[in-house]
Amino acid sequence: MSTTPEMRPPPPLAKRLALLIGLVVIAGLGIALVIRIGAAMQEQASLEAERQASADAAGQAARVEVVQPTPTETAPLVVLTGTLEPAQAADLAFEVPGRVASVSVRLGQAVRAGEVLVTLDRASVGSSPSRRRSSRKPRRAGGRSPRRAPITRCARPSTESSRASRAASA
Repeated sequence: MSTTPEMRPPPPLAKRLALLIGLVVIAGLGIALVIRIGAAMQEQASLEAERQASADAAGQAARVEVVQPTPTETAPLVVLTGTLEPAQAADLAFEVPGRVASVSVRLGQAVRAGEVLVTLDRASVGSSPSRRRSSRKPRRAGGRSPRRAPITRCARPSTESSRASRAASA
């Protein structure tokens, strides 16, 4: 009996290459794992130091800034819900229809009885078809129509208070 070992042929190149790639991948994963574990340990150490610092500060009194109070006057905040209505209201109307040429007062301005509020355009006053035909008739010499001045009328307010005052004076 001879005890000579048998020699085997080397494995094919593809098997060697696959084994080599597997070893490189395992080594790379091992290195990445070691790096990640080191970073986690450093993070854990910094958290532990932070916890220790806050535990040391917990035994101390909190810092408080003391200020002197000063008296002030404040208005209370009042929230209201409702509907605003005017103290007085007036419905205005003209005795004749027409186009407004100018407004002599501003919104909210106080006015007195007899004061001119608006001026009507004379050409548009009572502009019914029959009046328009009759307004064409008067002419000056030379075929021109006479120059018309604007009509000024005062609107009268028609409120309950003015009706009551008229009834009381009658």
